[in-house]
Amino acid sequence: MTTKLRSIFPILAVLFALVAPMRADVAQPSYPRPPEPETAPSRFGSDLYTVDKILVESTSVVGEMARYRIRVEALGDIEQIRVLENLPAGLEYVSAEPAPAETKGGSYMWTWPNMTRGTSQDIVITVRPTQGGWFVTNTKVAVVPTLGLPIFAGTPKLELTKTGPTQAELGDDINFRLTVSNVGNAPARDVIVSDTLPAGLYGPDRSSNVVTHRVGTLAAGETRIIDVPVKAGIKGEWDNRANAYSTHHVQANAVAHVSIVESKVSITKTGPDRAFVFSTGGYAIKLTNEGDTVLENIQLTDEIPEGARYIGSSYGGAVSGNHVSWTIDRLAPGESTIREVQISAQRPATLTAVASAKLATGRTAHASATTEWEGAPGVLTEIVDDVDPVKTGTRVTYSIKITNQSPMRELTSDAVFTLAPNMSVVEVTKNMRAEVSGRTITIKNISLKARGSVSFKIVAKADEPGIGGIRFEFGSGLLPRPVVKEESTYVY
Repeated sequence: MTTKLRSIFPILAVLFALVAPMRADVAQPSYPRPPEPETAPSRFGSDLYTVDKILVESTSVVGEMARYRIRVEALGDIEQIRVLENLPAGLEYVSAEPAPAETKGGSYMWTWPNMTRGTSQDIVITVRPTQGGWFVTNTKVAVVPTLGLPIFAGTPKLELTKTGPTQAELGDDINFRLTVSNVGNAPARDVIVSDTLPAGLYGPDRSSNVVTHRVGTLAAGETRIIDVPVKAGIKGEWDNRANAYSTHHVQANAVAHVSIVESKVSITKTGPDRAFVFSTGGYAIKLTNEGDTVLENIQLTDEIPEGARYIGSSYGGAVSGNHVSWTIDRLAPGESTIREVQISAQRPATLTAVASAKLATGRTAHASATTEWEGAPGVLTEIVDDVDPVKTGTRVTYSIKITNQSPMRELTSDAVFTLAPNMSVVEVTKNMRAEVSGRTITIKNISLKARGSVSFKIVAKADEPGIGGIRFEFGSGLLPRPVVKEESTYVY
């Protein structure tokens, strides 16, 4: 036996001897048949493998061939399989399938580097007995078991999404939602999500535009949701960027775009500053879209003040209680529209009516118009001379009466009297506090109650012959023009 073969046996951790009895049957033995020897079992089993040994073919005659099979079956994964077969004296080796890897004298070895669970290897050996008797073949098998311990190493991978409104009104409170997920197969530790706000968005802390959230450890497959409330502070187009990172230098980024717009409507209301009771006052309400969005379904309402009566409106305004209203379907940026209302007052009063526009966003705009409703003026003036004609150098007295014919209100005005060039002022009724300048007499702030009147006299001197007389003007802010009255006196 070579040194190489001898070195195999000390490393065999598991050894067993398989002995297959072989008979050399002789039809008419000429000597007594010896008893069958005791041998090791022809099958061995363990948790790792089994070995069995069977006689395939034999005539039991000296000099004739016999075949037997050795089978190794793996019950688990095994390595370095060694099968050593020793033939006794008197049993001649003929062949084997497969052929042995090593041969030395009566020892034969087969080797396999590894076998996986469920596989098997067969060795079929052909021998020839050269003499009579029992022959015991010994099989030794050695294997190295393979022990497996799975150790997994994964990689964390962060994924970040950011959602929010694509358009927001200036000044509105809006919310962006960050969703950070670990889509890898290992935990991501010390995860931090940082949201960098653009100039047009304000976070809770106005001193910094970076909002930081410490997530901590994010297990594989785990997701966290973070809400970021902000205020739309400046009009424009803004990109809101966020990133997530961990101690493993794993990063993810996300961006959300938002347009900050201003839906803005201006409203004006115009009407008469003054109007007469029972007349119709017309008012114009003008809406203008001063924002940068199309305005839809604008609710316009105009107030009918207490003491006024609704007369009519343009565009079929709907009247309910003391309001008239319209719905403006659409108003493009820069576009204007006008609605008109007519009302009448039932008594003298100062009335203010407020018009309001409400946008779909809830924003409102207001405008008002104030009108002083007055009673219609009616002034009667009378002037009579006491003598006509009049002699040069003598006096003539003019009796004057001013009557307020309006039943609703008093009026106040100045009266201006002018004498003809051939006449001069002598005196005016003292309690009138008249101002005289040459031939002109001015009486200021004559106050007349409703249906009231005032009477006074002016005495003039006829200086030269000709057509003389007096001219009287009485004006009021309620009158479209002054009332003018003249009285002629002939001087001879």
